[in-house]
Order: sequence, then structure tokens, then C-alpha cells
Amino acid sequence: MRSGKSFLIRSLGLVIVGAVAAVILTEPVAEARRERRIKEVLLEVQEGLQRYHVKEEIYPRFAMSGGELIDFLHGKSHLEKSVMNPWVGGGYDGGSEVDRMRYETDDVAESYELTVRYWRSEKIKFRLDSTENQSLE
Repeated sequence: MRSGKSFLIRSLGLVIVGAVAAVILTEPVAEARRERRIKEVLLEVQEGLQRYHVKEEIYPRFAMSGGELIDFLHGKSHLEKSVMNPWVGGGYDGGSEVDRMRYETDDVAESYELTVRYWRSEKIKFRLDSTENQSLE
């Protein structure tokens, strides 16, 4: 009888330890997955910007949110509309407040900067531009 209770207690202990480990590891795994999706979207948008630049010989002239830039590039046939918003898991909505990507250009539209900022912060998490940060590596 004693060995049966002992086995049950050990089993429950293992289940509890497993559940706690799953809870602790879930957020870092989800964050790593989200960061991978963000990088994929940034690289897709960068390719669209480069295609636009090849055709127009300048970059888009005005600052935009990620959703606005995706709509703009799609409208000019330089980007597929299927680009997903990595923060919501669905398509980009131009007015979505869950859009941390920003596009900016210089006064003559000869260079660009794509940034992703931390939530509710101006601190930059990822940056791609046409001069210094051409890669996410």
C-alpha cells in the first residue's frame, strides 16, 4: 500500500514540475517565434522597397507605418498582399494599433530606414536601412 501512495506522489510531483516548466518555457518560445516572423516580414518589405527603387529610382517619399507601406507597395505591384502582421497573426490593417513597424526616408528619398520598436516604446528592436543595416544578422 505504501509503495502505491509513493508512486502516486512521485507521479503527481512530476506532473506539477512538467506543468511549471511548460508555463515557464512557453513565453520565451512564443517570443522567439514572433521575432522570427517579424524578421521575415521585414525582409519581405525590404525586397519590395528594393523592387520599387529599381523601377522608380527613388524610395517612397513619405513616412509610413508598416501597414501603410505594405498597402503602398502592394498597390504598386512590388509586394504580395499576403504579408501577415506578426503581432496579430492576420493580415495587415492600415489602421491597426498593433503595428510596430515604421518606414522613413531622407529629404530626397535616396535612402530608407525600416524599424521595429518595442511595445509602447521608442526604443528600436530591429532596423534595416539602405546604408548601414542592410541585413538583420
